[in-house]
Amino acid sequence: MLLKKKSTIISLVLALMLGACCFYYFAIYHSVSDVYVSSDYIGYSTGNRLLNNAEFVVIGTPTKDFSDREVHLTELPKGFVADIVTFTEINVEKVLKGPEEDAVNLTVIEPIGVYQTFKGKKRIAYEGYT
Repeated sequence: MLLKKKSTIISLVLALMLGACCFYYFAIYHSVSDVYVSSDYIGYSTGNRLLNNAEFVVIGTPTKDFSDREVHLTELPKGFVADIVTFTEINVEKVLKGPEEDAVNLTVIEPIGVYQTFKGKKRIAYEGYT
């Protein structure tokens, strides 16, 4: 009787621990929270002004899904994020401005990145970037 009671208690504790681990893994570890940082950038009121001031303009699509792209993360000594960017390889469909030979194997640096912490994933982006 005592052995049965101990095994029941041990089984119950193990089941609770397994349930807590599953909850953490699926509900917390894989959750994504957004963090936006302020930034300065040059804005243009029209597309023509932007086109006139740009050196190189293309129309293209990313070759990989966002989660498969290379993320560059710079951390400060105490674990704070100093800089995060994502390198996005794009397939150039059309060159609107600039030399066409520069449109081969084009990589764009996006001011956004996702990294994993114990509290879940954090997606950091510059304010207003989509």
